[in-house]
Amino acid sequence: MKTTADSVSAGGPRPNGDWTDNPLLTAQEVSHMTSIPVSTLHDLAVRREAYPSLPSDGPVHVRLGPRRRRWLLSDVSDFLNSRRVTG
Repeated sequence: MKTTADSVSAGGPRPNGDWTDNPLLTAQEVSHMTSIPVSTLHDLAVRREAYPSLPSDGPVHVRLGPRRRRWLLSDVSDFLNSRRVTG
């Protein structure tokens, strides 16, 4: 029998169903998807946290601890979709 912890670590459904099919991504994974360097992703996140009222580039992140950030796949997708150029 799988536990909730097993499901979460395996990228499965999250507790309360909030993030089902919406995995948390590392900075390395987001960098691979967006071509934004890992260090820049962290710099953008620091800026967003320090100045929440100012507009910020980069996808919205989730703060999991003092030294741990993750990005929801849906937020990264939204960020990429907002940068689409259609003619």
